[in-house]
Amino acid sequence: MADDRDWLERKSAALRAVLDSMPDVRLTQHALTWDPDTRLLHCDFRIEALDGAAPNAETRCLEAACRLLETAASGQMTFIRAPAEAKSDTDFETGTKSARGWVRFATSPVEGPWQQAERSTGVIYGSFGR
Repeated sequence: MADDRDWLERKSAALRAVLDSMPDVRLTQHALTWDPDTRLLHCDFRIEALDGAAPNAETRCLEAACRLLETAASGQMTFIRAPAEAKSDTDFETGTKSARGWVRFATSPVEGPWQQAERSTGVIYGSFGR
């Protein structure tokens, strides 16, 4: 469908703009999968702070994950698979600090509420795909 294609292109551009506006984080892993049968865009984002030792690195990763979710899901029916989260780690062998964030969800061009993923909707909490 042309409308779905336009929607996907707009969402993709909006997600790129979120990351471009946050130069202190980068996308380390992502998956965007369109399911034309259910009209759901399955999204899985992993974010990393460029300077894991910065005092606000974990907060910036969480902010990036939240902004990606809000941008993709704004006003759309969305199923949350894994809520936006972030954490900091230290490699005790090297002393290197890192901060990462992540979020996983499925969203649709159909307007509607956000909801917890559940088997009856065909979207399982914590899973990717159906």
